[in-house]
Amino acid sequence: MKRLATRHVTSTTSVHSRQAVQRQLRQWDNNLHRLRLAHYRFACYVASLHNVELPNSLVYTALYRRPM
Repeated sequence: MKRLATRHVTSTTSVHSRQAVQRQLRQWDNNLHRLRLAHYRFACYVASLHNVELPNSLVYTALYRRPM
């Protein structure tokens, strides 16, 4: 879906349309990043409830690296 949107940005001639799609892409990336952080927090919460070792944050940061 992201590839399709980036292709649309490069192929469209309307500046307004291009900016709108770029805004939507940034919003989508931000929402995805927040969702991944919430997933890590939830994994930590569940681990603490079950009295097991907390998940390794390096694994999550490698998997869920914020897109540039």
